Amino acid sequence: MKYGLMILVYITFVPQVLAHAGHIHDEAILVCSEKQQGDACNYTVGEKKRYIGTCQLFNAVSMCVRNQPIEYLSEHETVHSLQKPITTKNVDE
Repeated sequence: MKYGLMILVYITFVPQVLAHAGHIHDEAILVCSEKQQGDACNYTVGEKKRYIGTCQLFNAVSMCVRNQPIEYLSEHETVHSLQKPITTKNVDE
């Protein structure tokens, strides 16, 4: 019974923790190296995916944390065309 309870706890909680453990792209750290926490940031991975978010501090490291859906880039878009500042649009306009 003791081992059964331990196995149940393991099966229930460990996959949830592992779901949040993932690879951090170097670009996510580089793009926030000279920015403040909360500043807008974006970076591309493999020139096919654009990540948009804000700089956040984790374990004393500032990195870009995605807060918008991943943008999948077409063949006609380039990394250079995406490096313009992110602007927000007022809904009332």
